[in-house]
Amino acid sequence: MLSFLCNSVCSPTIHRGIIALGLTSTLVLGCLGNTRSLPVWAQTESSPSPVRISLVKQSARWHFERALILKAQDRPAHGVVELYRAQESLKLARDIFDTKFAGKELTKAQLAEREQIKIELDQEELYIQHLLGMLQRQNQRTVDAITALEFVIESPHPENVLARLELVRAYQDLKAWDKAFPHARRLIAILKVSDAISTSAMEQIRQTLPNTKQAGREATLEKAFRTLILSIEASLFADPVKFREYTLGQKVRDPLVYAELVQLFSEEDKTDEMKSMLEEAIRIQDGFCPIAYLSLGDMQETAGDEAVKTNASAAAQELYIAALKNYEIAIEQLKYLNFREEKGELDLIHIQDLQKKLNQLPKH
Repeated sequence: MLSFLCNSVCSPTIHRGIIALGLTSTLVLGCLGNTRSLPVWAQTESSPSPVRISLVKQSARWHFERALILKAQDRPAHGVVELYRAQESLKLARDIFDTKFAGKELTKAQLAEREQIKIELDQEELYIQHLLGMLQRQNQRTVDAITALEFVIESPHPENVLARLELVRAYQDLKAWDKAFPHARRLIAILKVSDAISTSAMEQIRQTLPNTKQAGREATLEKAFRTLILSIEASLFADPVKFREYTLGQKVRDPLVYAELVQLFSEEDKTDEMKSMLEEAIRIQDGFCPIAYLSLGDMQETAGDEAVKTNASAAAQELYIAALKNYEIAIEQLKYLNFREEKGELDLIHIQDLQKKLNQLPKH
């Protein structure tokens, strides 16, 4: 896809990353066409008329989307800066919200509006804090990571198992075993982990934690926690359907959850499910989700290449055209987020190669 997304495929290791949605190639874009009118991503298939653009430049969401891309670039420090700006924008939005409804007799409709806005602001704060926690840990600012992740899991919103797992990892980094254990135990209960190895590790931790003067205590706890976290990860990530139950099934609509689900389906070569997840991610993001569009384009281009190998040129043509369209939308959105080719942030060569492949197909 984009040059900064190259070689960023996640692997199911103890320190999983949720960064590139399974993207493996380098992206491109040639001509964007007429972009002076309403962007392509702000229109719908069912209605040719424009829809409202909800992503405002410099808003909390705008900075959050930039941070997601910066994470994919493996630039955690820059991502953290964007998230701090997102928090500032969110604070301003809350101030406006408070002013709008303060000291007034509200109608039933206004009360409903106030509640809906509050829910949206609270959710946005959770998404920001979750990503901030991940980036701060990646940036080796573990204490700051813990602060952000604690905010997420202590909220009254549905349980976010990804955030809690990241919190356990952060406490593990600090060897703060007594802090890590309650969260690990909570995950064990949620995921219903009951195998003999996990049970043994849990018991070892229970017995060792209180004995502060026990010889070899640190080594014992480190080994037991490593075993326990591997078991939690194996249970959480082994089956994307189960993962979906623990996340989307609990009404956790965090963009990082969708990213992980896409990655899990990609690892199992379940392209239909992966496509469905990408389309759902785009839908809940009001059509603004550049990495999802890149992933869809990559899937379609890869399928087109396979069609060429079997001399199915008509199918290949259709797939290549669809890929080009999704790449165009993605690049337009990335440019809206102020990523620029001249700054070395976009590599537009690959799209030209894709256009050549399309032109070389037999005409139908």
